[in-house]
Amino acid sequence: MKRSFNDLTVIEILALAVKVEENNAERLQALVDYYTNFDNELKKNFAIMKEEELQHLKLLKKKWRERYGDQPVIEINEYDIKEVVEAIDVNHGEHLIFDDLTLDDAKSMVLEMEKGAYMFYLKAAGAVEDQDVKNLLSELASFEYQHIEKVPTLFTDKGN
Repeated sequence: MKRSFNDLTVIEILALAVKVEENNAERLQALVDYYTNFDNELKKNFAIMKEEELQHLKLLKKKWRERYGDQPVIEINEYDIKEVVEAIDVNHGEHLIFDDLTLDDAKSMVLEMEKGAYMFYLKAAGAVEDQDVKNLLSELASFEYQHIEKVPTLFTDKGN
């Protein structure tokens, strides 16, 4: 049964945050792979962004270990939640499959991903009462907002 975001516990919100960062790192890795033989600068920029997402993931996992020790991160994903957690346009994924991803498509996909993560962290920070976790989620929201501002400057038009 799907649950409302506001009914999630701290452990579920942290687990969902881990899932968001894992998914975003995977999406960025797909772009690194896509641009491997096409454009080294774009590949490098996507790789940098992926590493930043992995740093976010490390922060979340550190907080998880502090709170829950060696307990594995619980399985939860956006399909368990009534509301949209992170809205990603699946049509962008089709471009990777059909090998027709333009730079504008890639920028749009990354921008949507960063905006989705930003909105998720804002909502998550507002949903938890634990100040330590709220601070981490707010910090991650700030990081994602910086990514939103950075995306247009990282990728220049290469004729795509």
